[in-house]
Amino acid sequence: SPLFLLVAERLAFGHRPTTGKVASLVVILVGVCVYTWDDMQDSSFDPMGILFILLDAFLVCIDSLLERYLLALDPVDLSTPSCVLVTNSVGLIPIALLLLGPCSDEWSELEIDSSGMIWGLLTLPLGVAMAFVGISLRRVVSATAAVVVANVDKVVVLLYGVLFMGDGLDTWKGVGCALALAGGAWHAVARRSAPDESASFPQGPSTEPMVQFQGAL
Repeated sequence: SPLFLLVAERLAFGHRPTTGKVASLVVILVGVCVYTWDDMQDSSFDPMGILFILLDAFLVCIDSLLERYLLALDPVDLSTPSCVLVTNSVGLIPIALLLLGPCSDEWSELEIDSSGMIWGLLTLPLGVAMAFVGISLRRVVSATAAVVVANVDKVVVLLYGVLFMGDGLDTWKGVGCALALAGGAWHAVARRSAPDESASFPQGPSTEPMVQFQGAL
């Protein structure tokens, strides 16, 4: 999706990507294809999965473009804490509807022990930190760069599972991960050497609460 998003940003916002940025995204795409090639050759592979992957890429592109526009290009009058509160609150609505409706059976599968509760509580501050970092990141980098960071982060988590949790990883999947990481690093270098892409656009508001929202928040 970063490569598609790069094209979308060019069409929507007029961002002209450098050759290095385009080439780095191609390397990431090749890495993803290498990683998934064996799975796609499996007899149990469902072609409908490709449709859902493309749908997911489309939705990610739309979401990233809207976030970039509302946080940096034409910023809304909301502080970073307010943006975190709004985005997470809106996400809770469909989840609550699913748990009360089609997915209500999952309540019977819920098992909570002391160890799970401790780990769950430990993830709360980390989740809040990720939300703040995500909002701040999208204010200072392009939508494509933010998605590249998110994708490379998934590869790092995958490698952590292999190195410390005993997850399996064959040769070709390892090559795919290496290519994805190399492409992400190349994209970062290409972005540093390119002109500041946000210089000509208004920056997002500061993290200080806006006066008009102090009463509501």
